[in-house]
Amino acid sequence: MEAKHYILTKIDGEYAYLTNVATGDEIFIALYLLPADADIGSRIKCEMFEYSLEEYENSLQNQDNESKSNIESENETAEKSESDNN
Repeated sequence: MEAKHYILTKIDGEYAYLTNVATGDEIFIALYLLPADADIGSRIKCEMFEYSLEEYENSLQNQDNESKSNIESENETAEKSESDNN
């Protein structure tokens, strides 16, 4: 099943209105199905009937990429230091 992307457009009591980014269609779901920190304007991904915040996922990927980059830089610095000492 393909992931669908939505924007949280309205909260009405215990219900949320999500607008599909690709089609513009609006769905109406129970608010408790969304992550606790979801708010109007949040980008939501629905995959296998599980809702998650896209910003949160992107920030985790960015942190992971930064960590890998830092490790690579440290390795390059260590290798250069070793070659300078020889």
